[in-house]
Amino acid sequence: MAKEIETVFDHNITEKEMEAILGSSSFTRERLCCFSQNSNYAMIYNLYLFRKDKEKAQIYADKIPNTSRKVYCICYHDIVD
Repeated sequence: MAKEIETVFDHNITEKEMEAILGSSSFTRERLCCFSQNSNYAMIYNLYLFRKDKEKAQIYADKIPNTSRKVYCICYHDIVD
């Protein structure tokens, strides 16, 4: 049995947050489950940054393997913050 993917829907995302984080409020859990778990962790990370909860955001950043994508998508926020 496949492991269920954790998405922003597990974190009570609002329509306003979906617009800001994902660019659209039309996403569904099923659609996000097509992305890798690491991509979903990045979305959850961005959700918590949007909520200004850096501590919780860091928990999700730490779950993403250290790759060039992580450096570009995650660390970029540290530069502009």
